Parts: sequence; C-alpha cells; structure tokens
Amino acid sequence: MIKMSNESFLKFVSLGGGKEADMSSLPPLVLAIGNFDGVHLGHKRLIKGAVSFAEQLNSNGKKAASGVFCFSVPPADLLMKSPPPHITTLDAKLKIFASLGAEYAVICDFASVKDMEAEDFIGILKDKCSCISIVCGFNFRFGKNGLGTPDMLKKSEFFGENAFVFDAVSDDKGAISSSRIRKAVSDGDIELSNRLLGHPFSISGKVIHGKALGRSLGLPTVNQSFDENSLIPQKGIYVSSVIIDGERFSAVTNIGKRPTFEDGDTVNCETHIIDFEGDLYEKDISVRLHKKIRDEKKFSSPEELVRAIEQDIKTAKNYFS
Repeated sequence: MIKMSNESFLKFVSLGGGKEADMSSLPPLVLAIGNFDGVHLGHKRLIKGAVSFAEQLNSNGKKAASGVFCFSVPPADLLMKSPPPHITTLDAKLKIFASLGAEYAVICDFASVKDMEAEDFIGILKDKCSCISIVCGFNFRFGKNGLGTPDMLKKSEFFGENAFVFDAVSDDKGAISSSRIRKAVSDGDIELSNRLLGHPFSISGKVIHGKALGRSLGLPTVNQSFDENSLIPQKGIYVSSVIIDGERFSAVTNIGKRPTFEDGDTVNCETHIIDFEGDLYEKDISVRLHKKIRDEKKFSSPEELVRAIEQDIKTAKNYFS
C-alpha cells in the first residue's frame, strides 16, 4: 500500500514496478489530474489523453512521460461533513492507471494543499512535479475554496496551450459520473456500474478469518470486510470472479449478514471460488462483481441454503460459459 511520508506531501510512484520514484530523476511529465474515484470511462479518457500527448511529444523528439496526479484521500473526505463512500482504493487506482499506459503517479496529501492559493498550486505542478502539460476535466477545481479552474490553467503563464480540458463522457442517460456509479452499486445494478466504469466493480482487501460456516457446508469461502468509507453493494448474491496468480476463477459472492446463521448488523463480503483449493488467508485479493443473481434471504435450514448456493454456482458457470 502506498503511504504518504511525513517529510513530503507528494509521493512519486513508477507505475511500471509499483515502487516509489526519485523526484530528482523524473522526466518531464504530461499529467492527468483529478480525484479519479472509480477511474470510470470519463477518467479513462483523461488518462489516455495524457498518454497520447506524451507519445506525441516523444515522436517529435521532445522527451516526456505520462502520469496521473491524484490525492491520497478524496478531497471530499476533508471538505464534506458526510463524504460519499469510496468506489476504489488508492492501490486499485494505481493498478488501473498502469493498465491504461500511464508511467507515473503523483500522489498528493490533500490536507497539505487544500488551503493553498490556486496560483501556488499551479507552481507546485510546475516546480515540484516536473509537469510540462496538464490534462483535466471541465469541472476540475483546485486551490483554496476551489477557486482554481481549468480556464485558469489555460491562461497561466506556464501551461497555457499545454493545458487540455476535456468535456464529460456521456451515455444516453447523461454524463458518466462517480455519483451515478455509487447509486448503481447501491441499487445492485452491477451491470450498469460496470458499463459506466469500463471494468468490473471490485472489492479489494485482505482475506480475513471467518467462522468457517461455508467450509462446514462443503462450500468453503474467502471473507473480506468493508472499510468504514468503502462503497458497499446492495445485499445479495452475485456472479463474481477472482484473479489468483494470474488465473481467473469463476465465483459466487454473498454481500450480506448471513441471516441463516446470524442476526448481526455487519455486512461482509463472502466469496466461494469455484474449482479452487488453497489457502488465501491474509492475502490481498480483488473480487470482481459481474451480475446480481438474487437477494439475500434467510433459509429454513442449512440444507436449503446449500441447495440455493449450488444453483447459484450453476448460474455463475452458465454466465461465464
């Protein structure tokens, strides 16, 4: 996990190896800048734009690399009394950035810059981030009280014509946004959220020890807990998949409270990985949700629950076939 140091409010990461980069050896950067919660289709367009602009500079004999500037925690966590839940962890964001071709990530501690004047923030991009060109969305705001605008970047002495502002990416229902994705996930409409994201909604985290209830039924599961600020899907049973050592396994995931056995308040993520045997305890895995099968329900007996899960497994196999 990438952590901010006490010595600096900026962290530079080489996305090729996932290791911290030396600021002094950074090449000139074309940076896509934003919060990127979810890294949805609109965000992807910005990042691909930065990658493309860097490639154009290199083809014209000007050394440059592509990167993404984001924050260690979403700004809303500090600016709002009730901030929205996070769609994507920071580590998951970095993996998606890399998959899009970005070479570097600049991770900024938002608390250190939230009261900075907009002009000073532009100076940080220029002097501290090796940034020669900036790519942002039309609604990007920066600096104290959010007074910095994309137009300010385009009119700045340093960036000027090297500031590129993109409009929203839309579908037939309007602009693609993180708020639309949160609603779709909360409503259990994972197929919609995945279309807006451009990749499956995932639950990333360490496999924890559960009560071995699935194993006692002959259907072992891996368990993950949700962080306090994580986006939790609607309770129910989902077709899912898990990547383990580069191999994709079909799976069935229960988001819920295990009502057949418990009467608690904690919502967990419990996944049966089809045709997999092995110990995943304490390992970080990503469970990808693809489609909701049914609501969670309380069964009259463990045997009835097993029959339902076996049918869920058949549904998952049919989905992937």
